[in-house]
Amino acid sequence: MAKRVIVSKCLLGYRCRYDGRSCLDRELKKCLKEWEVVGVCPEELGGLRGRRGPFQIKGKTREVFLGKAKVVDRKGRDFTREFLEGAFSTLKIAKSKGVKIAILKSKSPSCSPDYIYDGSFKNRLVKGEGITCFLLKQHRIKVFTSDEFKRYILSYKKSQSRRG
Repeated sequence: MAKRVIVSKCLLGYRCRYDGRSCLDRELKKCLKEWEVVGVCPEELGGLRGRRGPFQIKGKTREVFLGKAKVVDRKGRDFTREFLEGAFSTLKIAKSKGVKIAILKSKSPSCSPDYIYDGSFKNRLVKGEGITCFLLKQHRIKVFTSDEFKRYILSYKKSQSRRG
């Protein structure tokens, strides 16, 4: 098992979400005690700071990389460049640190490995991935939500206790 992991900074308690808040996951932090944690916020890495957004992807995530879809705020302003820059910066960090696992925030247009908002700004979730998640997966980095990772660690510990 890898001992180094990328984690969305908001899950670690940093106030870096679009609304200036965090999503501290204390249980996740306990699970990460034996890991070297590399905290990242792709939106901040892309140049977006403080309160911003919210943002949603207009189109399919894959199409953002092809220039056929974009990331916009509620007013329709295009922030695709910042989201792509943040995703590629996160990938660069992952590669430089030899990271093979990432734990990213669900429902985020940057990070989400499971659900994103549909681009209508009507609070509708759809199955999908954020920009950074998509890019990391393309480079064979395993991406989890915090809940998936906690289940993964629990099952890994159970399997180790059966062996030992």
